[in-house]
Amino acid sequence: MKYTSIFYKLRGKLPGQMLREINFAIHLSIHVFCMVLKYMLILSLLIDKLMKLINKLLRILQCVRELYKTYNRLHY
Repeated sequence: MKYTSIFYKLRGKLPGQMLREINFAIHLSIHVFCMVLKYMLILSLLIDKLMKLINKLLRILQCVRELYKTYNRLHY
């Protein structure tokens, strides 16, 4: 943190309860931020898997379409 010097100055001027609340607020915000990053990573992995499945299905359908064109069946 680039604001550590501020906390050094505050620790002698603020009551203990307020310092604990500041500490809790900082830790809570860091934990929430990490959780958001974690879920974004999981979501991006799921989207990646879904896109791979969609691309695979499109490749399968493309081959089927070409097959139908070759045999003159089921025009799209």
